[in-house]
Amino acid sequence: MSNRRKLPTPARPVVPTRKGKPILKVAAAIIIVAITVTVVLLYMNPTVKSISNTFYDKPIVSGKKVAIPYDFVKDRRLVFVDVKFSQKQGSVTYQGRTFWFELYRKGEYLPLILWVAPSGLIKGAVRVCEPCSSFSMRIEERLLSQELVCVVCFSRWNLEDLRGIKGQCAGDSVYAPPPLMPISTVGQEIQIDVSALGLSIVG
Repeated sequence: MSNRRKLPTPARPVVPTRKGKPILKVAAAIIIVAITVTVVLLYMNPTVKSISNTFYDKPIVSGKKVAIPYDFVKDRRLVFVDVKFSQKQGSVTYQGRTFWFELYRKGEYLPLILWVAPSGLIKGAVRVCEPCSSFSMRIEERLLSQELVCVVCFSRWNLEDLRGIKGQCAGDSVYAPPPLMPISTVGQEIQIDVSALGLSIVG
């Protein structure tokens, strides 16, 4: 009989548990969900509110400038103004684009639009979508943007600078927003300078 003593079995090394692993998985899942939701919202960007126009029918014309009350625009946010030409107009070429005013009120009025941009500034333009020759627009406040929308061809422009967003009209309507006009605030009035059009207006 052997007197050799049996050596004890060496203990297995203890492997430390990774306690942080479940936290990393949860964080990764949250990030993935957030990215997915953001992508879906960016793609859909649903309309939250639609703002229709209000007409202002008593503009004050002085030379080539059209004035309306500042508070009227600030409160309504989207204002249409029609200014009478001194004589009927068929079409006008401005900035390389042709606008057919004869299609609006027999060519007797210059259609203008004023709105409050997201920055809080008031902007103004000739109220025409070219080349579809629509003279009506609305504002759509979407989840991630504010846009000016043509009610005929549904072309869309960024409300701050009229940068094209989307257009369904034939041609390049997405690149042809209502032409911006210079705006100034004088006292309690907003004045639109339309002298660049080279047209005579009387009120």
